[in-house]
Amino acid sequence: MLLKCVALFFAIQQAISQQCSRKEFHLKFKGKLSADAYQTIFSANGTSFGNAMHKCIKFCHDDQRCIGVEVCEMNVELFTCRACCEWMKLGNYTETQPGCKYLEMVDEKGENLAATGKLSTIYGPSPGSNAVDGITFCSMAGTLAHTDSERAPWLRIGLKRKVAVWKVVVYNREHCCGDRLHDVSMNVTGNGINHLCAFYPGPAATGDRTLFLCKGGIIGDTVTITIQAKEGQTEYLNLCEVEVYAYP
Repeated sequence: MLLKCVALFFAIQQAISQQCSRKEFHLKFKGKLSADAYQTIFSANGTSFGNAMHKCIKFCHDDQRCIGVEVCEMNVELFTCRACCEWMKLGNYTETQPGCKYLEMVDEKGENLAATGKLSTIYGPSPGSNAVDGITFCSMAGTLAHTDSERAPWLRIGLKRKVAVWKVVVYNREHCCGDRLHDVSMNVTGNGINHLCAFYPGPAATGDRTLFLCKGGIIGDTVTITIQAKEGQTEYLNLCEVEVYAYP
């Protein structure tokens, strides 16, 4: 059985290499991502582990948001693959399920391009510049970027230069009120054109790190994070840090 599993894993790695020349995946863990940890961008069924994996890897060839593939054995004749993701929580958000395996792309972090931060409003001593100061652990209100309560609060991140935005990492506040980060739209703007990168329903938890991935190499020089409040409601937008990375 061990030799069979090793051979299967080697075959999967070969298929990934052939289909995704710019992507290198590694086996991340046995088990599956929890239901609220990520937003699937593609799923397919197969009659075997390798058959299901192949379908997701083929999809991943054309979609830069694909940073991971989960394959689960539903029964002896049915396997399901899911490609990750529009957004994903960063951390150990897994569930025990022996029949599942998850492969994730090697992280190509690159240069953080976030340069300036501007809020729609400012609450207390918490300006938008706090979101780009390099501090990713915020245990006091004065270290946050924090709006007042309003209809659709936003944080606009200016980039060092115009790029094809690939991923945005948002660090939530650490000491309280993490669930205020919900119904979040992530938009990239370039040449006056606004493109939706991802939408995260949330709510996030205190101390969460959330990864947002943009489809199709959206080119822009500004990233805007907005809470889409429900009709008649107002919300606070408060977070610790934002990092923005270009497509490698």
